[in-house]
Amino acid sequence: MDAAAASLVALDLAGEDDEQQDDEEQQQQQQQAHAASALDICIERYMAAEETARLCSSSRALQQLCNARLSSELLVRSLVAAAQAARTQAGAWQAAVSQAVAAAPPLSAAAAPASASTPAGAGTSAPPPAAAAAAAAAPAATGPTSLQALRWLLRQPAVTAATINQCGQQLLDIPGVPLAAAEAVVRAGLRVQITGLQLVVRAIDDSEGLGVWVAAFTLAGVPLEEWAAADLPAYLRQVCCYLHYGELTPDIDELVQGLTPGRAAIVLSVALNMAACGHPSSNGSAAVRIIDSMLRQPACDTMRQLPAESVKSLLSLAVLLHGVTAHPAGRSALTHTVLFLSTVPAAQQLPTAALVEMARQAVATAGADRVEVATPILQLLAGRELSAEQAAMLLSLLRGPAPAAAAEAIVERVCQAGAA
Repeated sequence: MDAAAASLVALDLAGEDDEQQDDEEQQQQQQQAHAASALDICIERYMAAEETARLCSSSRALQQLCNARLSSELLVRSLVAAAQAARTQAGAWQAAVSQAVAAAPPLSAAAAPASASTPAGAGTSAPPPAAAAAAAAAPAATGPTSLQALRWLLRQPAVTAATINQCGQQLLDIPGVPLAAAEAVVRAGLRVQITGLQLVVRAIDDSEGLGVWVAAFTLAGVPLEEWAAADLPAYLRQVCCYLHYGELTPDIDELVQGLTPGRAAIVLSVALNMAACGHPSSNGSAAVRIIDSMLRQPACDTMRQLPAESVKSLLSLAVLLHGVTAHPAGRSALTHTVLFLSTVPAAQQLPTAALVEMARQAVATAGADRVEVATPILQLLAGRELSAEQAAMLLSLLRGPAPAAAAEAIVERVCQAGAA
């Protein structure tokens, strides 16, 4: 009897253990379902590659959950994060150089500015040693964490070329994408057609042109027909692909000769964006050569016929790009462009308000060459009647040691030019 009772008790306990185990398994499944739902929301709406990579490295279970949820939306957010990191690093570089310039000897002791006839890449004064040291010590334009995370994401089996191309146009619309990030996306399979309208509008209207994507396609060796739409004019194909595709490499002077003023403005705006990419092995170096050819004989005769609206757009674009470009050859080409455009006849017709804003942007940028950029713009303001707000804007440039030093040098140079 005792043995039978003991057996019944044992069976009852075993049943309770089974029920408890079933309850625990059910609770675990519910927790996993809740975690999966929360992960769905996070990856779908908030997370980028950096956060996703950290989760995947924390446990195998989370790695499996994350890998099943990689999407084109996550890729878009990851490229946005890389662009934001690039802007942050660029801002840090600007601040470091500005601080170094402020601590350097007065800029009034610098060499005379380059003339409009000086070839691009020559005639700009070298930055002070402190500025050069700050520039050399500045980190790369893309933070390693965001770029490495983006590359990790692009290596995942779930992120196929089809996944990337689902959001191709969205990727092209992201402002400030660094070249390294764009090239990584292209090498992972991005194939999207860039139209002539896109290239021209983005190049002229703002400083976030498609030059970085053109350079990325070219560096990755992507055939022209896989990214250049059929409506991309032949002369723009030459500009975009110069030095990279053998069948599209005429002499530079031949390339820019015979352009109408309208086409010349388009070619220069695209070349300025290409030069601002700042990668020596990309089309940036070719763009510098194209800019140099356009600003000297015989092409410069056509450039001098540009209407005031085109001069305003190109001058503003050159100043904007100069403020965000760290590559020396690109900055030199942009500086030379400002010097040239300020001498064309239509420059005298530019609105005072536009010139005041350009002067503010030029002085606020980093680097000793801002003097060469700001001086011709301020010379265009000579003799004009300024409103109280515009006068206050120009006077505000005198605040702080670095802007004050630059402004002092600019005033001195303007006076010297007037005396001459």
